[in-house]
Amino acid sequence: MSFVLHRPQTLAQAIELQTKTNGSYLAGGTVLMVNYNKGLSIRQEVIDLTQVAELHSVQEQEDALVLGAGLTFDELEHLPLCRQYAYALWQAACEVGGPQVRNRATLGGNLCAASPSADAATPLLALGAEFELVGAKGTRRVAAEQFFTAPGKTVKLPDEILTRVFVPKAGSESLFYKVGKRNALAVSCINMAVAANANSEGKLSALRIAVGAAAPTVRLCAKTAALLEGKALTQEVLLQATELVQTEIAPIDDRWASADYRRMVCANLLEKLVLELANKEGV
Repeated sequence: MSFVLHRPQTLAQAIELQTKTNGSYLAGGTVLMVNYNKGLSIRQEVIDLTQVAELHSVQEQEDALVLGAGLTFDELEHLPLCRQYAYALWQAACEVGGPQVRNRATLGGNLCAASPSADAATPLLALGAEFELVGAKGTRRVAAEQFFTAPGKTVKLPDEILTRVFVPKAGSESLFYKVGKRNALAVSCINMAVAANANSEGKLSALRIAVGAAAPTVRLCAKTAALLEGKALTQEVLLQATELVQTEIAPIDDRWASADYRRMVCANLLEKLVLELANKEGV
């Protein structure tokens, strides 16, 4: 199959091309080409977004770190502002695929692919990020928890481009951890991110817990966060939380792991991460 490749220089040009051709947007290509090699249907018209400068910007606003969706994971890994204000995302960026993948795969591509195990989605959900979408009808911002609707599905319209990610600079600390079959180049069996403020007693506030690869979409575990909010992290409280978090996910058996294994790992990760977060600020 042959392709017609378009290389717009601006967002407006890219959106106009998509409207005229119904083509596929191409960023890093690490998802599009995998799908092509699997024999999945790919549109003949391809719109390459790598020359669109707006997608590669980094801005530090008063209340948010704004990341262009075209940034690669390698760029995020070497971005001090990402490590400072979105530590969980920085951790995830360091663990995506191998060096070759991180050099090509983009933040926006990882999010728009909407895999339940997408490494970037979980920390951004925990951090309370918002996604900017630009299309023929204008610009809108969508909260991370409203963006993903099903495996491989989002609220993004066909002509829209995910342009920027807004990460609040709320002063909270965050952590990310993934478990896979290998130490590297692994698809997550489970990944988790937590974000919170911690006081001198190690009690957490503004706590958000996100879990990936444990439901049809990345999931925010609000009930578990509410249980832990402001409490001393005693063994009794942690036991209650690890039991509760397993009711907020809906894992399945697949080639990567069983549902029971995912529940067990989710419980273990929750205890590990909230204790690390509390001790990080509380000592």
